[in-house]
Amino acid sequence: MNTIRSIFIFVIGAFACTAACSDDYSVQIKNNQVFDLAETDEIIVECYCPGSIEILESDDGKISIGLEGEASSVGYHGVQQVPSSEPNENTRFVPLKSGKTLKLSSTEYTYIHHAFLISKVFIKSPSNIKISILKVPNTSLEARKVGA
Repeated sequence: MNTIRSIFIFVIGAFACTAACSDDYSVQIKNNQVFDLAETDEIIVECYCPGSIEILESDDGKISIGLEGEASSVGYHGVQQVPSSEPNENTRFVPLKSGKTLKLSSTEYTYIHHAFLISKVFIKSPSNIKISILKVPNTSLEARKVGA
């Protein structure tokens, strides 16, 4: 009877430690970037962005693009460093100017257990600038690298 009780306690303890000892993380990220619109008449925003995209008018001659997203790792079996909630080169929009078009590509990606996904986008731009949204399919996010 003691053996069965000991095995039961061991199994319950192992499951409890597995859940409590997990290195999974989910970090909320906010970022805001401002770009000069000199000689720009069109902006293309390229992102997966499954949540909301809000476009507002501004009159300061610049475009401001903000994001709210999540950097996460779920199910990873090794020790890993939890990223800061501070925006960095992996949690932003990468600009590419071509003629009078400014393309802003998100750095959203998935890679096995890791991901950075944007839930909300806020765009402020003068009313005379054409804004287009180019959706990245979720099937294109695995190992996606922008501006590398």
